[in-house]
Amino acid sequence: MTESVLEQARDDCLWLLMALEAFDALLTTPLDPQGTREEWQQRFVILREVETMLVLRICRFDDDGRNQVGLRSALKEQDHLSEKEKKEILNDIKAFRAAVNPMKVKVRNSFGAHLASGTDVPHDPSAFWFEGIDAKGEPDELRRDNVGYQAIHERTAEIVHILDKIGGTRYGYGAVAGSQERTRDLREVCLGEKP
Repeated sequence: MTESVLEQARDDCLWLLMALEAFDALLTTPLDPQGTREEWQQRFVILREVETMLVLRICRFDDDGRNQVGLRSALKEQDHLSEKEKKEILNDIKAFRAAVNPMKVKVRNSFGAHLASGTDVPHDPSAFWFEGIDAKGEPDELRRDNVGYQAIHERTAEIVHILDKIGGTRYGYGAVAGSQERTRDLREVCLGEKP
């Protein structure tokens, strides 16, 4: 049996949360002071690429093409929602679209999924997340506030909450490394939400 669009979107959200958990863990794990500069550089490359992948995955939730899985297509298949509920959720999706647009323009369209001519690709991930520095080393408040570390967490939380509204329930997103480990509640780990 084929999964519904909502089930596919929830599965993609689970992977988004798992990638965000890994990103946060890698970002907050101290660098080995005995490590080589090559190891530090490799870690920065991995962080830069994971951040770009997170942005691309977040942007996918705004897709509304005929054969694409996104928040709009998940909403369209729901017949249990009233017209009022659908309108409220659609307003949330529109707000998400406006919030995710800087990610689409500054990351996905410029260097994430495509490489726009003349684009200065940021190579230092730490500057891109916290300091709001562009590829030329200039302050960039728009980038810091709309496509950096905080924005990735905010857009992820919005996706989780919109999917809850579409499904009419609070979905759980759990991950377990193996049979000897406990299941981690990714809403709690990544978004600070209590069950």
